[in-house]
Amino acid sequence: MIRVAGVPGRLFALSAALAACAALGFSQKVELRLAGGWSHVRGGDLALGLQGQSDYVRDQYGATGTYGNPSSGWGGEGEIVFSVVPRLGIGIGGGYLRHVLESKATYASGSTSIAETVKPDVTVIPVTLNLHYALPISSKLRLDLKGGAGYYLATWNWTYRMDLTLLGYSGFETYTFKASRGAVGFQGGLSLDWELAKNFALILGVTGRYAVLDNFHGDWTDTGDGDFWQFSDSGTDHYAWYYDWTAGSKTYGQLVFQTAQPAGSTTANARMAKLDLSGFTATLGIRIGFGR
Repeated sequence: MIRVAGVPGRLFALSAALAACAALGFSQKVELRLAGGWSHVRGGDLALGLQGQSDYVRDQYGATGTYGNPSSGWGGEGEIVFSVVPRLGIGIGGGYLRHVLESKATYASGSTSIAETVKPDVTVIPVTLNLHYALPISSKLRLDLKGGAGYYLATWNWTYRMDLTLLGYSGFETYTFKASRGAVGFQGGLSLDWELAKNFALILGVTGRYAVLDNFHGDWTDTGDGDFWQFSDSGTDHYAWYYDWTAGSKTYGQLVFQTAQPAGSTTANARMAKLDLSGFTATLGIRIGFGR
């Protein structure tokens, strides 16, 4: 639910007010823009932690495979643009991004064979407010420039599974974590609009964004089964943490999900993990015009 007293609510209220002014006072021209395509995000501490753990099991155990960062994904967006004056409009939009990747590393520790599988899954729902400027190129082509602010609501799902085999015995452990967090970010982009008919055009665009979120606090489960153990636990008090861990002569970035901040003589730079959604989306879509 959007709270008008909070940042999301204020952004929503401002968007609604500007939309009403545009629709009632400034012009009757309205455009609906719908598009979807490929998305890229930096990842932040998610990427650093996955890389650090990959480096650790490779250096210490000669692991095969790596823990992949879901930097590539897909997204869709929709926006209603109200014309204020010729070439200038106000756009109110929303969208959906998803970045998910399952990867596995296998290695041996003594006589024990270990396979670790991780599946980070990040979904993002942005609510945006943009200014648009249309720059005609020819009778059928125009360049649309946009920029503004948005509220980015991200849900971080994390699944980890470890499978063990030793002397004919086997077992596994599975840990899951889920938390949602929102923050204000910024976006800007451009698109090439090719008019195919009156009030209908194809649009090819790219949108860049800046949004960084932390303080992910959510639900977790931890279960194990097999020849070595049988247990099941769950709670609502885990945070996503990042820290630098020194093992031997090297330092590795690490992700951990627990209640307390990581600490110890081999631990440094511990903090709540930051999820960096900054990146861009390349899209293909349509523009439908209404009114004059």
